[in-house]
Amino acid sequence: MKSKALKKWLQDNSNRQLFIDRADEVLKGAAQLPAALEGYTKLIRAVRWETPRHVPSPISGWNEERRMQLIEVFIEIALEKLQSENFIPQNIISTTLANSDYPSTVISESDAWRVFVSHVATCLYMEISGLLSWSMRAWSHDELAMMLDSRSYFSWSHSYNGYWIDDGLIGQVTPTDARWLLRFIRTVGPTGLIAGTAMDTIANGLEWCRHTLTHFGGGTTVANMQSIWQYRGFPPIVRMIGTQKTAGCWATTGFLKALFRVVNIPVKAELLALQHKHI
Repeated sequence: MKSKALKKWLQDNSNRQLFIDRADEVLKGAAQLPAALEGYTKLIRAVRWETPRHVPSPISGWNEERRMQLIEVFIEIALEKLQSENFIPQNIISTTLANSDYPSTVISESDAWRVFVSHVATCLYMEISGLLSWSMRAWSHDELAMMLDSRSYFSWSHSYNGYWIDDGLIGQVTPTDARWLLRFIRTVGPTGLIAGTAMDTIANGLEWCRHTLTHFGGGTTVANMQSIWQYRGFPPIVRMIGTQKTAGCWATTGFLKALFRVVNIPVKAELLALQHKHI
């Protein structure tokens, strides 16, 4: 169902309740998708939430409350009720870090869940709404994991009792609610960043960064992060946009990874060895 038709259909309370009931049955594995939507089963099965026991739990293993949260966020996005709030997860280890320390970042389970469930709902909505000319349904297991597995966002840390952001995997950024980021993508510039192809959308995102973001000064320390982004941890995405500053290569990589994830384009952070040629 295309985005406008889906929005109109969900505006009816009886249709919305029907959608909620049916979606919950499918997510918990008690019912199958209709034949016309069978291709989306692969995406639903790829979703994983890493619990504090290091268990990569599929949607069918979630409790009813969490399944309902996913469904409700999906409906909010379909009805274009996007977040205007600048959501910034708290760095729960910020008070233990000295000003000269590296800005390691760990967020609470509740904040991590909000980030993750908003992204999964956005990915699924963008896939079935017809707003994109590309699809995740033909992707590999690894590509789907970049979008739908929470371990591609953060990892549970027993030491800190929270979800640790691995900057080598994710980039030096603190994530936000996908609904806020989708609002940004749709409204930045005269026409937004989404284009007719994935490659043109990537080009739009890179051009925005090239013309807007400036490289920070100083070291990658807690004090410097606090000075520039008022955050004792990796720069929050929303404040990178607000200040138009980036903490260098790994922050820009993390920003692009987060930006393109909202429009179903997987980005892998890698450190490539440069080959020097002597002439």
